[in-house]
Amino acid sequence: EAVYTFPLPMDAVLTSLQVKIADRVLTAKILEKTQAEARYEEAITDGHKVVMLQKLESGLYSMNVGNLQADEKISVQMQYSFVQPWQGNQLRLMIPTTIAERY
Repeated sequence: EAVYTFPLPMDAVLTSLQVKIADRVLTAKILEKTQAEARYEEAITDGHKVVMLQKLESGLYSMNVGNLQADEKISVQMQYSFVQPWQGNQLRLMIPTTIAERY
């Protein structure tokens, strides 16, 4: 199992997530948390490749990818939206690029 924790802008809304593993493309589906966890565990037990994404807090997400093989590569594509406010006559865009421990 691989776990990837990543930031997004604090007020962003994740609109889509696709994970490509070998020749399969897994597309996200929104489920209630306990149902998602149960389906994830069931897929792991059955030996299927599976992905589960959770919002940990505002601006922080965690994605679990189960049943990966040692040399297997994956590709993750996500889209998100957020309102970018003008500051006078300027627009300031900040994109999170560093993943580090949070204190």
